[in-house]
Amino acid sequence: MSEVKRKGRPPAHDRDELLRLARAVAVERGFDALRFTDVAEATGVPVSSLQYAFGTRGALVREVLRAGVGVELARLRSAIERELD
Repeated sequence: MSEVKRKGRPPAHDRDELLRLARAVAVERGFDALRFTDVAEATGVPVSSLQYAFGTRGALVREVLRAGVGVELARLRSAIERELD
């Protein structure tokens, strides 16, 4: 049986989920050691797709950090709101 090649655009990936999983990899390996190959392994997304989505490793690290800060800010806001109620 021959393999049928896909035509058209590659599948879309959930960027927030990619960043969440990349953040977990960064916590385990450290941000200095974060590599596209590690994120690809954790997410099942090919390295080439990750490189297309984020550009450079530095850009990936920045977005992972921003996403992490966003999560922490949301947690802090929620805690403050609970405290004020």
